[in-house]
Amino acid sequence: MKKILVFLICCVWLPIVWAERGVTEPERREQYAMIAEINHPTLAYRAAVMQKMLEEANYFPSA
Repeated sequence: MKKILVFLICCVWLPIVWAERGVTEPERREQYAMIAEINHPTLAYRAAVMQKMLEEANYFPSA
């Protein structure tokens, strides 16, 4: 149990704390905005996905 606790502190918690110390509030807001934009696919991506979905949907009724 002691080894697991030392591992978590040294390899997980400390790097997170050290990484966040140098981030200013405007940088943090920019990071959150970039994360929010990742989840919104582009029109080209949605069109390609829709094309693949239609190919699959048309394959099964004809089989």
